[in-house]
Amino acid sequence: MPEKSKRELFLKLAAVVCVCGLLGDRVILTPMVRLWDARTKRTRDLELALGKERALLAQDRHWSALWAREQKKLLPGRMSEAESLLLESLNRWARDSGLRLTSVRPRGRQDVPDFRSLEVQASATGRMSAIARFLYALETAPLALAVEDLEVAAGKQGSDSLSVNLRVTGLVAPEKSAGADGRGT
Repeated sequence: MPEKSKRELFLKLAAVVCVCGLLGDRVILTPMVRLWDARTKRTRDLELALGKERALLAQDRHWSALWAREQKKLLPGRMSEAESLLLESLNRWARDSGLRLTSVRPRGRQDVPDFRSLEVQASATGRMSAIARFLYALETAPLALAVEDLEVAAGKQGSDSLSVNLRVTGLVAPEKSAGADGRGT
């Protein structure tokens, strides 16, 4: 075989290999690399989203446990039971602290559709230490109560007796609907 035809054959073969390499790069390799990069990015995004979801699940467990604990502090669902419990508690705290209740006026309200509250306007007299013990008992009670208004005024001149007016609000549990047996619970 002449020298020229070997060289031409070699050049043709080299040209075919180069064209095939270029086509392979453009048709196979580059799209596969892009696909690989896209899948890697998608995997990274999904792992990040999964981490966020796991954090949300952990928060959900935390808040659900907190909500269940706080719901136990609600006053009973029936307004009469809620009022009775709150008034008994106020009387007990006043008696234990040495405070004399002079007036107690309860009234129910519905602030938002799903939650009701019971408001009690109370007046009392006693020493500062008795008022402090009463307020401490009220604030640390295992009930969903809040002191909305508080007014302390001096009593008679020359006396260490004070008068206190306060408005306490308690959150009432939603009233349960009739059960399967047809009775309210």
